[in-house]
Formats: sequence, structure tokens, C-alpha cells
Amino acid sequence: MSKYRIAPHAEYVSRFRSQFCSLYRRRYCLIGIQTPDHSIVYYNQAGYSFRNMQPEEVKGRRCFELIGRNRQCDICATEKALRSKKLERVEKYLPEQDRYLDCRSYPVLDDDAEVIFIVEQISDITERRRAEEETKRLATEYETVFNGTDDCIFLIRVTDDGKFRFIRNNLAHEAATGLTTEMLHQKTPEELLGEQAGSVVSANYQRCLDTKGTIIYEETLNLPAGEKIWETLLTPVIRDDIITHIVGSSRDITNQKQIEMELRLSEERYRDFFDKPM
Repeated sequence: MSKYRIAPHAEYVSRFRSQFCSLYRRRYCLIGIQTPDHSIVYYNQAGYSFRNMQPEEVKGRRCFELIGRNRQCDICATEKALRSKKLERVEKYLPEQDRYLDCRSYPVLDDDAEVIFIVEQISDITERRRAEEETKRLATEYETVFNGTDDCIFLIRVTDDGKFRFIRNNLAHEAATGLTTEMLHQKTPEELLGEQAGSVVSANYQRCLDTKGTIIYEETLNLPAGEKIWETLLTPVIRDDIITHIVGSSRDITNQKQIEMELRLSEERYRDFFDKPM
């Protein structure tokens, strides 16, 4: 029979606590010892502070009872560790405390490979999860605006060596140009459009860098969706006085330019007609 089975659990846990838990007494995360029936034997100071209880209020009570429940949690790292006899980790939300927890349970086995108690480590990850949720919310809002607008928007990264590489474009830009994000991602204007047209585009991007401000200009580009005239607005993104990205917004003014040209031709014809001597 195992020496751990001969020795009472209380004696073994006492030895373990004095040798092991002293290392974790001042840890900021909760460290505790449980028996296989989820009864608490010991917490470090962070554990008692987390529970807002004194040692005598905790010892011998089951972990789920400490949060006002009468049965174990549906998501339980300790229960999983009892079955697998391996380290188990779960993240879960406690509505009673409005907290998110990272729970890790380490099974301690006797010589017969039976679990005699569980060392649990719990970290409060509420702030991290809240930040993740906020990031997701902002990302969703960004995608809604980015792909919900009729404006043709594209994003450019300015590399450390002064080159320009496309990051992505929105759905409106894809439809108007025939260029998908997959087609332009991480490409320079020269790689995407060819050396001649690409160098002209890069020169405009460089003007945006040189002025460190918004610029607007007209350009004619022959893209998969056809040759069109664009009115393009470039806005630099500046961090620590360095331009890291450029946000581009383009408007197809091909029809507008054609109408303007037709009006000019019409005016010239009428002018010629009236200027002729009778």
C-alpha cells in the first residue's frame, strides 16, 4: 500500500503545505489545495483576499459553496483533472461575482496513481476579458463602417525602408476597381500596377509623406474593372511624429469628367458658330 495511503491526508497535506505553499504565499494569483471532493484545505493570502474570507471560514467547505452554489460548477478544471489525472485549464465567468477566471488544476497522485488532492491556481482575468470584448466591439464597428460605406477606401502601410505596401481595401473599392484584398495585400504599387503606373502612384503617396497632411488629387488608372478617373484623398496616420500608415479614399469621377468634356466641346462649337462672320 502507498505510504500516502498509510499516512493520514491531514498529515501529508500539512507537510506539503509547509514545503510547497510557502513558495506561493505571496503570489498575486490564488493558490489553494483541495481534496477530491472539492473541499478546501488551504489558500494562500491572495486566495483569502479573493474570497473575502478568513481561513476558518474556508477550510473544509467545498469550493462551489464559497460562491453560494449547492453543486459543482458546470465548467470545472478540478473535476476534469480528477478524471484525466493531468493538468487541466479552463476559463469561465462567475455571474455571482461578475468576474472572469483562469482556472488551472494540478492533480497530485499517490504511489498508486490515485488523486489525493488538487492544487488549484486561479487568476482574475476580468480586465483582460473586458478589454478583449471591447476590442471585438470596436472591430465590429470598424468593419461595419469600413465595409458599409459607399466610399472606396484602402489602407497602406509605410515600411521602415520608405516603401508603400497595401494592407486591404473595402467592399466598395473592390467592386469599383476589381481588386480584391487578396490581390493587393502586402504588394507595393509597382508590384500591383506595374513599374510605370505604380511609380506614379507611389509618387503621390510620397507627397502625402512629405507634406505630413491630407492631399487630394486626380488620377487615371487602368484596373481590372477598366480604366477610370479617380479623385483620391490621402490622409496620413502619424504616431510619435512618424507616418506609419496612409488611409486612402477614392471617388470614381469618370462620368463627371466625360460630362465636363462634352460641355466644353459643346461650348466651343457654339462659340465657333457665333464667332463666324455672317
